[in-house]
Amino acid sequence: MPTRRFDFLNSRQHRLAGRLELPAEPNESCAIVCHCFTCTKDSHTAARLSRNLSARGITCLRFDFEGLGGSEGDFSQTNLSTNIDDLRAAIDAMQDAGYRVELLVGHSFGGAACLRVGGLLDSVRAVVTLGTTCDNHALEALVVSRNPELARADSGEVEIGARRFLIRRQLFEDTRQHPLWDYVSQLQKPLLVLHAEKDELIPRQIALKQFERAQPLASFIGLPGGDHMLTDRHLAARAADAIALWWQMQQLEVERRPLKAVV
Repeated sequence: MPTRRFDFLNSRQHRLAGRLELPAEPNESCAIVCHCFTCTKDSHTAARLSRNLSARGITCLRFDFEGLGGSEGDFSQTNLSTNIDDLRAAIDAMQDAGYRVELLVGHSFGGAACLRVGGLLDSVRAVVTLGTTCDNHALEALVVSRNPELARADSGEVEIGARRFLIRRQLFEDTRQHPLWDYVSQLQKPLLVLHAEKDELIPRQIALKQFERAQPLASFIGLPGGDHMLTDRHLAARAADAIALWWQMQQLEVERRPLKAVV
């Protein structure tokens, strides 16, 4: 499918790098895919989801949050609040370009930003999370497990995915200020919760709790055999199939009852 560069500025005047995946028949209604913590728009999870959704007729933008990938900024100064701001800037930039962002798809930490922005903007009609936790302490526990000094220090380096990142305590303090479970309960619009059943980071019960909190507009789909990063390209394609079918149902409003299926 055709793809083109799509860069834009966030509120802090940093240029964020994006890629716009265009289906054979581009349309004004589109989706944004948000990558996970320390990942980029070119991580195989974000890239494969975007490309597969585009192949299924959905115009799709993926972009790097500030300080990651090709985007400007200092990653150590970012947090969930800045990610939320970046996502809103992406939606505004797409609107200025003639697109209407109606679907948000978030992987892991990117899903938390999608839940917040999806609840704030009426223009967003539905949200999809994949491997997303709403436990405010989960990210801190994961990072501290890789560098125990961060339990006391204001900053420290952590190795994630063969790369080293400077992490500051402000990241944890900011995340704790966001009532993530309330964002789920107050979403009041269709939510699809995807969970890879061999996810080594996010337990299945966390995904099911999201599903239960978002009733009656929630749907849950388990992805058997998949890990947190969906490293199996075939499973990423199946996840895109599930998202595309579910999104088509939301658009056509054929069934108002939630889809409860296992793929």
